[in-house]
Amino acid sequence: MAIQDQTLEEIKNRIDIVELISSYVDLKPAGKNYRGLCPFHEEKTPSFIVSPEKGIFHCFGCGAGGSIFNFIMKIENLSFQDAVVHLSRKAGIELPTSKRNIQNKEYRQKAKIIQLNQIVQKYYYDSLIHSEDPLARTSRQYLFQKRGIKLSTAEQFGLGYSPADGKAIIEYLYQHGFNGNDFIQAGIGNVVRKGELYDRFRGRITFALHDTNGEIVGFAGRTLLENENPKYINSSDSPVFSKGNNLYGLFATKNEIRKTKTVILVEGYMDFLSLFESQITNCVASMGTALTAHQATLIRRFAEEVVICYDSDNAGKVATFRGMDILTKKGLSVKIAVLPAPYDPDSFLRKKGEEAFLEILKQKKPIFDYQLELLLNEYGSKSLESQIHIIRGLLPSINAMTDSIEKSLKIRSLAQYLKVPETLIYNVLKGTRESEKKIKLFKTTQKDAVHGSVKAEKILIKFLLEERSIRNLICDQLPIEYFSIPEHRRIYQIILNNIDEDFSLSDLINVFSGDESMSSCISALGSMETEFHEINEELIQSLIKTLKKAELRRVRTLLAGELAQQKDYESKLLISKQIEEIDKEIQGLKTRS
Repeated sequence: MAIQDQTLEEIKNRIDIVELISSYVDLKPAGKNYRGLCPFHEEKTPSFIVSPEKGIFHCFGCGAGGSIFNFIMKIENLSFQDAVVHLSRKAGIELPTSKRNIQNKEYRQKAKIIQLNQIVQKYYYDSLIHSEDPLARTSRQYLFQKRGIKLSTAEQFGLGYSPADGKAIIEYLYQHGFNGNDFIQAGIGNVVRKGELYDRFRGRITFALHDTNGEIVGFAGRTLLENENPKYINSSDSPVFSKGNNLYGLFATKNEIRKTKTVILVEGYMDFLSLFESQITNCVASMGTALTAHQATLIRRFAEEVVICYDSDNAGKVATFRGMDILTKKGLSVKIAVLPAPYDPDSFLRKKGEEAFLEILKQKKPIFDYQLELLLNEYGSKSLESQIHIIRGLLPSINAMTDSIEKSLKIRSLAQYLKVPETLIYNVLKGTRESEKKIKLFKTTQKDAVHGSVKAEKILIKFLLEERSIRNLICDQLPIEYFSIPEHRRIYQIILNNIDEDFSLSDLINVFSGDESMSSCISALGSMETEFHEINEELIQSLIKTLKKAELRRVRTLLAGELAQQKDYESKLLISKQIEEIDKEIQGLKTRS
């Protein structure tokens, strides 16, 4: 049929939507469906539903929804075409390039950059191992002697060295069919003031940056000179790389993280490599940057608990606090492994050894205990002012606790420590919750409430999609103008155009592939439960009357506004009669209901 795409259908038929989404979300059976915490917004109560029967997902909290393509587009931040390519590979299906132009210019560009990165990495690694450049020798000494990195680790994770001249690599790429523009597009080439093209990592140790599938998407470079700043630089953003969207080493450790359900989060590349070489392989690095919400979402795909082990300096503490907030908002359990000053994970492992580091991990602190310790060090606990600072500083952590027993014990412990009544802390908490309730009341908008006529629109469309036998009965009586929601009108038009065709909810999603608002609307309709166990003509007539009354009221409102603006008596009289007729018709519909 016209709205069906056989390629998309074949991909959907080969991929189990529950299995796919379960690799990102912890799903639990809920009747015929599966339920979990939505990966697209912060929530404590699961409102995210997956229907294997209908092949759709829908979140009743944020409205996200659609097919497997919509899910991958949203979770991986991909275009529709790239999501199709991603899933076709997973399904083992070769895509027809002529149909839908899936392998378009954008996709080819990404593939070309990844290929270029692989060639660049080989060049960097060969330069590290074989070059007699003085800085290459310094790089080898730094990595293999000072830092103790094994050669096998350097090869596995793509360590290298970019020669200081910054030009030889360009000739090397020319020999492999690339040009200067490709080098720039990949985020590696850099044009200096004189207009000359150089390697931005020249004279630096390089670290290949991989996506979760192990593809090289970018590079980082560390200076070998003491006074050169910045110490680390990264590839500039490209079609395949954005620093805040990746986690260093995840491609190699994701299976162990998934197995243990715990990830150790460190800051830098060398921190990660030191842990990995110490056989602590459920770790990732945030690449020396402040943790982002996207990175937290990535972690949540594989882990339930995060142990933050950042540097012991003030910058590390600030980054820890920020990371705790981002991770807990994503529904992750967070603990803190506190290193003594002046260590970072790499230096601690090298000087104190693996056993001492494992002991630090065993002594990981819950967020509450970690914050209390920092607040006590900052303010003390004897003065009234310091007690106020501590209670206010801990309120977010206490409010975030979902276990009532844990919350009660923490409040009791805090009250005893500060020598204040427990009721004081409870009263402060109560005041915070009341303020939040008031804020929520102001945020409620009219569109959050489901109006009776809108609900009737949804039910009728759901009936039309699920029961082919009643389509003519409904469509013969229901003008498209009766639908007040633009998305509903678009769906109804498709139904009218294909009234005799046998199509499903999944087919309808195909029609609007890549349209997020339409996919969300369709998945909401498919996930909606109605109170009607039987579809009969009386019910259909009642729903149509509801839509007709709503349309008449909309027309009446428009006429009333027009009447107020008219100055001509005859025009006023004509409009008044139209309003009177509409009132009679509305009244008649009420009488017959």
